[in-house]
Amino acid sequence: MQGVFHFEVSADHIVRAQRFYKDIFDWNLQEANNAVDYLLLNSNEIKIPELKEHLKDQGDLFVTRINVSSLKATITKILEYGGRVLTKVVQESKELKIYCEDTEGNLLIVVESF
Repeated sequence: MQGVFHFEVSADHIVRAQRFYKDIFDWNLQEANNAVDYLLLNSNEIKIPELKEHLKDQGDLFVTRINVSSLKATITKILEYGGRVLTKVVQESKELKIYCEDTEGNLLIVVESF
């Protein structure tokens, strides 16, 4: 079966990143078995139908697109858990989206389709 096996989430503060993704998106991030500070997410646990990782030409920067059922509720949680909102909500076709940062500076595009 083809598909994404796992995601690596860069993190300076492992516990903070684990809490951010668990409490907002219900993802269980596990520490990698090496000295590098990043977390692994087993893709079998992903409950969000369209999660896309887009590599950029800026070193380790990556962008993760996450579809959610309520953009407003997700923005509230992102701010509550120490993330940052980088843009205003934008409407494109049949979706609302916003650019955010997690607690570790990783870029997220959070999308609500309607």
